[in-house]
Amino acid sequence: METSVVIVIGIDPHKSSLTAVAVDDTGHELAARRFVVNAGTFTQLISWAQRWPQHRFAVEGAKGLGRGIAQQLAAAGAGVVDVPATLAARARLLTEHRDDLTHERTRILNRLHGLLRDLVPGGAPTGLSADKPPQPCVPCDRPPPPTPADATSPGNSWPHSGESTHSSRQTKPN
Repeated sequence: METSVVIVIGIDPHKSSLTAVAVDDTGHELAARRFVVNAGTFTQLISWAQRWPQHRFAVEGAKGLGRGIAQQLAAAGAGVVDVPATLAARARLLTEHRDDLTHERTRILNRLHGLLRDLVPGGAPTGLSADKPPQPCVPCDRPPPPTPADATSPGNSWPHSGESTHSSRQTKPN
């Protein structure tokens, strides 16, 4: 038995326009549209929202600037929820913080990939993620060094540091 996802359409009203954003149950933005407030706004909004069979509206400030559109939606039988402006501001902050964390995670993974590319012979594997750590080096059955600093420190015994510990790898004099 399939359950259909209820799409939430958040409405941010302004004096001369309103912005509607449709999000799924995970908070992923599906679509956004800005409507100029005029006699046809309600009809345009309803037409735009029909692409999602199961939807409900969350109107910021339904007792203030959003009162007109909230009343029209409620009169048409649409599910309407009032979102106080302070709650909407907190939600925006949380969304921005989540976006910042996502960008930071991506930046760190890219940096890790660059470091691994420099340290691992033949380059680092593609498709790195926090869930899939890199595998130990295949040519030697040793795990990677504890830190990148250990791998590049002079005189260490890690074989990929640039200094060979095997006599067969030492250069021969000319």
